Amino acid sequence: MTAHQALHRSAPAALLLLLPLVGTAACGQEPDGVPAPAGEAAAPDAAVTGPAAPPAVNGAGLAGLACGAPAPPASGGPLVLDGVFPESVGPGERALAGSVRISSSAAAVDAVVGSSAEVVLVRGGRIVTEPLPQDSVGERVRLVPGRVEELSASVVLVPCDPAAGRTLVPGAYEIHARVLVDDLAGGQAVLVGGPWPVELS
Repeated sequence: MTAHQALHRSAPAALLLLLPLVGTAACGQEPDGVPAPAGEAAAPDAAVTGPAAPPAVNGAGLAGLACGAPAPPASGGPLVLDGVFPESVGPGERALAGSVRISSSAAAVDAVVGSSAEVVLVRGGRIVTEPLPQDSVGERVRLVPGRVEELSASVVLVPCDPAAGRTLVPGAYEIHARVLVDDLAGGQAVLVGGPWPVELS
């Protein structure tokens, strides 16, 4: 066989090897390392995560009622928290009981709130009692202008600092309360009310 005949016979095999490459290019696939054509989105390098949870609004953070922490500032916004508490507590009383009222000056809000408010006493600008544990079961409410939702609100009159003893010293204190409002449309409002004065004797 001559060299010319050998070259002639190998030509079809070479064409067959080129056909897969031509077919790949015709399908629009790009080999690794080649950027995608203009107008086409490149594949992401990492998985896309969902949207972040809505931030808390209208008040102090959830960790704002720790023993010895500064008095929480009252929240602002269309939802308002008012308190109804006695102005004085007699000697020997172990708890202070009252209520809080939630009102709205904006559009109607369908939400879930706790069955009671968190309440602390403040003296000298610092929290001196702990809030009572909260029930994990909430209540569905509709907050609309002109309507008031009332929740129970109590606090045990025992110092949160063991070094302070087992009873609060007589004198003037401030009452502060907090309620978490979970909007059914999304988001959470932290309502903080106070200060309301109270005298312990």
